[in-house]
Amino acid sequence: MTGRRRRPSAPGLPDRWARSLLVHLTHIASHEMPELTPAQGADMVAQSLFTGVGPT
Repeated sequence: MTGRRRRPSAPGLPDRWARSLLVHLTHIASHEMPELTPAQGADMVAQSLFTGVGPT
């Protein structure tokens, strides 16, 4: 064990759901928006997950 404590998943969601979602959305962003670097895509995905997308 590395000493890191895992946060429990939200009720009804499988373990590691948030990480899997982040990985897949970042992959999609990198293919759909080639002008972004992978790091920029990951930042945008994380910001969207944490704060919401807002009005479109």
